[in-house]
Amino acid sequence: RLTSITLTTATFGHDDAETTETRNEATCTEAGSIVVTCNRCGETISSEEIPATGHAWNNGETTTEATCTEDGVKTYTCTANNCGETKTEKIPATGHADNNTDGRCDDCGTSLCQEHKPIEDDGDCTTAITCSVCGETITEAETEHLFDNACDADCNNAGCEHHAG
Repeated sequence: RLTSITLTTATFGHDDAETTETRNEATCTEAGSIVVTCNRCGETISSEEIPATGHAWNNGETTTEATCTEDGVKTYTCTANNCGETKTEKIPATGHADNNTDGRCDDCGTSLCQEHKPIEDDGDCTTAITCSVCGETITEAETEHLFDNACDADCNNAGCEHHAG
């Protein structure tokens, strides 16, 4: 009488009709695999690695605009397999531009004047002296005259002392 029979894969062999293929899809950063297993004995017949796909970045979106003096930021998002990972890239500051040559930045209004050129003094020390290039005030207007012997009421004579009040 036969009480047990031990069968091995050598007895029946592996049959492609009796296998299960298990796929683990690759992601952007991790490899996947394809594993073929025999349904009769559970042995792995073959195993293949699927390389990570790498990110598929979109064209990016400016998230912070660059200014004359500050860098901006461009953000890219991975569109592969609903990944959603992001990366950022610096957008270099634009620098100042004075295309209309008024001595001020066309974008932010900052004075770019390297050397002030005063508008000719009209002789009235109660008028501020401004730069003819950028318009900045070089000398504040006097609020009061203090006269010495050489000074007339218009403060035009040589030796006149101007004093802010």
